[in-house]
Amino acid sequence: MRGFHAPPTPSRRNKNEGHFLKIQSQKDFYSGLMFTIVGGSFALGASDYAVGTGARMGPGYFPLVLGVLLAILGVAITFTSMVVETEDGDKIGRF
Repeated sequence: MRGFHAPPTPSRRNKNEGHFLKIQSQKDFYSGLMFTIVGGSFALGASDYAVGTGARMGPGYFPLVLGVLLAILGVAITFTSMVVETEDGDKIGRF
């Protein structure tokens, strides 16, 4: 058969190729997810109260700021758990 060429053999791939973000540390991932959910819940719950201003803080100011900071911390921990490699993956139990 003229013009027929065998398909090229696949080259060895990097084991992480094709993965957008892989969880490197399960402990950090789920901890960060928990912080994000709890912080978001506090911030959402604080939205029912009057926030006020920086000079005259209302009853919802502290829970709102605390919830937002906790959610930001959770996002940072979750992102770090996907980027920083660990030796054994910091698995939780038998998972």
